[in-house]
Amino acid sequence: MTMLIDSVVKLGIAAVLGGIVGLEREVSRKPAGLRTNILICSASALFMIISELVPLGSRFGDPGRIAAQVVVGIGFIGAGVIIQSRGSVIGLTTGASIFMVAAIGLAVGAGYWIPAAVATAIAMLSLWVLPRLEKVMQTKARLFRYVLTAENLPEVLTHLDALLDEYKLSMEEVSLERRTDGFRISFSVQTAAERNKELRNRLFHLKEVVKVESPGELE
Repeated sequence: MTMLIDSVVKLGIAAVLGGIVGLEREVSRKPAGLRTNILICSASALFMIISELVPLGSRFGDPGRIAAQVVVGIGFIGAGVIIQSRGSVIGLTTGASIFMVAAIGLAVGAGYWIPAAVATAIAMLSLWVLPRLEKVMQTKARLFRYVLTAENLPEVLTHLDALLDEYKLSMEEVSLERRTDGFRISFSVQTAAERNKELRNRLFHLKEVVKVESPGELE
């Protein structure tokens, strides 16, 4: 009976800790949100609980084998949320958060609640606090203007949005114009000069973009 209560408590704690991380992902509108993270953390905890219970009824058994397979399985789930599109990789943070949530679940299932709580705090610091700190630092960045000419507007906007999301940038002062040579997209981004150089080089390599004009920094 004591073992049953202990298992239920562990699963409850795993669901709460996974939900904390999942809530941030849900608010940020990421693929792996609240429900996904709760399920991953609880499932990892359950696998760890089972891996400890099975050897009790047998002379043979290795508690670490099931936990090791959880790590492998989570690798597939994490890879599933990572998208690569024409040189742009999207979803790395979500994939890493899934891996972290699984580790938290395993720690809870093994009875290491304090390390699991600390890991949850680290995850929230990385996902919630640091991005806001980055935005504060970016307020000192400069404003750069870009003008793109493209033939396929929907496709170029999709890849442009993905590229800017990778750099955690957003378009400002956006304007669209249809011309004889294609669609003209004008926008501004606020970033540091060094990152602007990287962005400019990436824009030149977008397949859908016919022409890139970068007048430079706006006063």
